[in-house]
Amino acid sequence: MPTLRTQIAWYARAQWTLGVVVFAALVAFYFFGYRPQTHRLAALRTTIIARQVELAENQRKAVSRNEIALKNEKLRTELDRIKKPSKRQELPELIKDLERGKEQASLRKYEQKAGVPTRSDLYCELPISMTFEGDFTSVFNFLRSTEEIQRLTRVRNLKLKAKPDGTGQVQAGITMNIYFSTE
Repeated sequence: MPTLRTQIAWYARAQWTLGVVVFAALVAFYFFGYRPQTHRLAALRTTIIARQVELAENQRKAVSRNEIALKNEKLRTELDRIKKPSKRQELPELIKDLERGKEQASLRKYEQKAGVPTRSDLYCELPISMTFEGDFTSVFNFLRSTEEIQRLTRVRNLKLKAKPDGTGQVQAGITMNIYFSTE
């Protein structure tokens, strides 16, 4: 049977051995468990912060895109209200609108000459020259009616001249372009 001294020595060695094993387990836990998980957690936190910054930036961009989309929609609505180039098949109707305006304004000596159309990639431009006579109010009403045509036109030249006979009559010459699409 072991003596008390041998048992004490044996328990002391066991205690030292157990201490070394616990210390080795703690070191192994630190290097193989705690430290890698801490680094992984730090990397995840960094990724979370980067993603939060990215999310905030994307939300800011989304707000500005929504504002831009609203502005685009408003501009589309406004564009729909603005005069548009006519289609080629609508050209006789435009000329009839000019004729109607002439008749409503009671103009005299009305002459209309269509020029040679100029073609570009998106539209054709047809110059029309008109000369006529009438009182100032009639001429003004005719010019207003040409402005109210719901298609794209542009007055390039306008000449108004009072007749020398002193009757208040006006001689007018106007050159305008009518734009129509090439489709």
